[in-house]
Amino acid sequence: MNKAPKMNVLYKIAFILMFVCIALFAAAMVSMLLLEQRTLGVLIAVAGVVLCMVAIVLSLFSKPKKPKKPNENNSEYELNETES
Repeated sequence: MNKAPKMNVLYKIAFILMFVCIALFAAAMVSMLLLEQRTLGVLIAVAGVVLCMVAIVLSLFSKPKKPKKPNENNSEYELNETES
């Protein structure tokens, strides 16, 4: 069975930032609706949107880790030795 490729560092950071964005969205809603401070709520929401965009860009640039295949490298090396 093949194992699923593991997440790399960029994807992990993007994943964490998405949860921070959700928390900022909730904080913006609380500050706007319950505390009635629209300026603070808008600033928190804008910070959440910026972090969300950063998370999207990071996840687009992340690539899954490729498993190493030592057998292929060894066989190519052995073929080159036998030909010369």
